[in-house]
Amino acid sequence: MDTAMQTEIRQADEADFPAIQRFHDYHTDGVLRPAEAVATDLLTKYRRGFSNGIRYSVAD
Repeated sequence: MDTAMQTEIRQADEADFPAIQRFHDYHTDGVLRPAEAVATDLLTKYRRGFSNGIRYSVAD
């Protein structure tokens, strides 16, 4: 999910955060969805109801 924290992480120095390239790649590759889209998807699933034992995804 693309949040303000993701933006902040991408601005970190690699010396302070060695895994930073992974977060840049997430953003560049379009893997991160806007928080609003994830929230809308979750709310839709909530309104439909959940079943035990099922794995739900909020991916496109």
